[in-house]
Amino acid sequence: MEDLGNLIDLYAQWHAHLLPYYSFEQFVEKVESLGASKRVR
Repeated sequence: MEDLGNLIDLYAQWHAHLLPYYSFEQFVEKVESLGASKRVR
């Protein structure tokens, strides 16, 4: 469970540096949609 918390903290830090004007939920949705695109696959 501690590893999951560390991973979420890492994503939160990434969010703060990459897209600080998005809410964390918006950031997660954006990352999920980009990760599912053919361009990334």
